[in-house]
Amino acid sequence: MAFLDYNLQQILQQSKPAKYLRKSTSDREDKQMRSIEGQDKDLDEEIITKFNLKGVKTVTESQTAFKEGRPQFNALTQEIEDGNIDVVIVWHANRISRNYADGGKFVQLMSDGKLKMVVTPHGIFENTPRDKEYLMNEFTRATRDSDDKSEAVKRGNRTKLKVGYIPSGRLSEGLMHVKNDKDVMINDSDPDRFPLIQKAIKLVLDQTHTPMEALAILNNEWGYQTKKTKRTGGNPMSKSTWYKTLSDPKWHGELHRREGVFNTQFPKLLTKEEYEKIQVILGKTSTRRLNKKDWPYTGLGMVCGGCNATVIMDEKWQIICSACKTKFHKAKDRNSCPSCGIHIAEMEQPTILHYTWLMPNHRNLPEGVECHQQSLPVINFNEQLDALLSQIFIPESIKNWAIKILQRENTQEFQDRTMIKNNLQELDRDIQKQIDNLLDSLVKELIAQEEYQKKKEMLLLEQQQVRKKLGETDKRADNWLELSERTFNFACYARYWFAHGSNQEKREILSTLGTNLMIKDRKLLLYQRKPFQILNGMREKIEILLNVYEPDELIDTISQNPSAHPLIPRLLRSRDSNPNKRIQNPLSYR
Repeated sequence: MAFLDYNLQQILQQSKPAKYLRKSTSDREDKQMRSIEGQDKDLDEEIITKFNLKGVKTVTESQTAFKEGRPQFNALTQEIEDGNIDVVIVWHANRISRNYADGGKFVQLMSDGKLKMVVTPHGIFENTPRDKEYLMNEFTRATRDSDDKSEAVKRGNRTKLKVGYIPSGRLSEGLMHVKNDKDVMINDSDPDRFPLIQKAIKLVLDQTHTPMEALAILNNEWGYQTKKTKRTGGNPMSKSTWYKTLSDPKWHGELHRREGVFNTQFPKLLTKEEYEKIQVILGKTSTRRLNKKDWPYTGLGMVCGGCNATVIMDEKWQIICSACKTKFHKAKDRNSCPSCGIHIAEMEQPTILHYTWLMPNHRNLPEGVECHQQSLPVINFNEQLDALLSQIFIPESIKNWAIKILQRENTQEFQDRTMIKNNLQELDRDIQKQIDNLLDSLVKELIAQEEYQKKKEMLLLEQQQVRKKLGETDKRADNWLELSERTFNFACYARYWFAHGSNQEKREILSTLGTNLMIKDRKLLLYQRKPFQILNGMREKIEILLNVYEPDELIDTISQNPSAHPLIPRLLRSRDSNPNKRIQNPLSYR
């Protein structure tokens, strides 16, 4: 890189110069950069006036250099291509380019001999191999610096988004930035605006008001004012902001960003079901077939009892027009009544119907036979599943008593298991000692090779059987008490978890209850796991216990009364002919 001297001054005075001034209004990197007016002043003082340059053209631009397509930059390069400009004067090389394409294009103009030099207050890049390398390095450094900062910002944003908070910036109406107990900025509800917005949304959900009527009440009757900032705010909520609020999925807990979809931690305005209903009221385009739905009963291997096809779930929204009473399906391309043409969002108290069902994805049967199994409404499926859970239900008093007895028996089980393990270990050592002695006899030629081989094989087989029993004894001890407690806890609380749990929890409950799930003749069929079969068969005996004893006295009374134990003997972990085999299964519930 050269510096200005007399010879370069002569070349500059005989050239066709142009100064390129740029400061982006959208890049964070350019916030601390010299203004266009400041750049112009610096170049005039340090280069143009100082070296008495005449006829200098000025090209000014306020666009980002991260992307290609700057109109003034393209015009400048075209002027260089046409031979009207052969020297470019800039405040810094990064004013020319912050992307590899434009930077490479500029250096190529020098290689083609169409651009003599790039002049900055800090030095001159001439059309020499070394200077072109330096200039390209400047462009690369500017691009790399911008990329690094961009990646750092994105990484910080992803960190905040993963814990459910929106990065810094203007928040939606109803939210505000606050500091938590760790002095970190998070999102929280605006106490002055969040309740009003929630109340207005309820008017739309209850279908007592159209969205525009609810907005009028929000602004005119309740006096809603947007948050006041230095330049904006302090006004009633606009129509666009209102509809954006009604359509934004973050208000039910899903924050959609370029980085992905994240779960929010700030308060929710409505549930996901309410959000979906509002989209129907607004006449929004349906996206249920474009997005993967979190169905509660899919992915469990449930099949049709007629054709063995996979059972899937689907839904349908129907609307009864408030004007002409026409009932129509809310298809993805329909936002108005097919009879009278009134827009769904303008209907006054339309009736909205929502159906969800399980249906077999029918497959072709041999000889062209069709499967006639019908779909099962989810509401009926839930009733059947709740009935199955009620069959294994045990009161909490019975659960506590059974676990207490199991814990008592576990002490005896541990002693028995330890004794058996010690005996087997002693037997294993004896066999190993016999094998060693047998080898000594062979070495001393007390026995023949054939006899040694035959006895050794017999001892090794015996040792293998002993070690197998030893392993089974260890396996016998693996968390049987914990698994038994889980079984009783599941039987006691499964109905509550099913009624109040998430879709994922409902899937876990159904897969825990049984296997070989099937729907036939609109009925749920399954093979109930062995522990729950036992509980199902003990209902009458459990009811006898509850009729004889008060719940508060049940645990102590039965524990102190051995004669009551035979009433439900199979609830306890009794010994069988093969105590190494248990019916306990590692069930995936709480």
